[in-house]
Amino acid sequence: MLSAVRVEDVMAEVPAVSPEDSLDAVQEIMFAKEVFALPVLNEESDLCGIVSMSDVMKIDRTERNNVRVAAVYTREVQWTYPDQTIHEVVERMRERHLANFPVVSRREENRTSPSASAPGPGPGSLGASPRAGLAPAPAAVEESRK
Repeated sequence: MLSAVRVEDVMAEVPAVSPEDSLDAVQEIMFAKEVFALPVLNEESDLCGIVSMSDVMKIDRTERNNVRVAAVYTREVQWTYPDQTIHEVVERMRERHLANFPVVSRREENRTSPSASAPGPGPGSLGASPRAGLAPAPAAVEESRK
């Protein structure tokens, strides 16, 4: 059944963050959007990594406002394409023990999909961050199909 479902049919649109954003602000976004990972975009709005709740939790709560995403995010990102099947993505997630993949354009692998229509004024501007696609964890996909 999952072999007929495409990533673009179930991906969640999430805000992207900058390497310069504080972990405190990132955690607030994660709680507000009910997500456990966010794509990290550089000044050119290129995908440069992913930050997860487990990355944030490694830093003591009292220090999170002083620590930037750049200190903890994963730079070697595994991604997926909008036209891939959920079956393909779930298999890759299981093989790599990962829960979320940013969704990128096949034409520009360093660009998330869907891309922002108007990026914010620059790094550190969470309120005006570009939005990006994120392929959900396998359990979330199966739950949404019920």
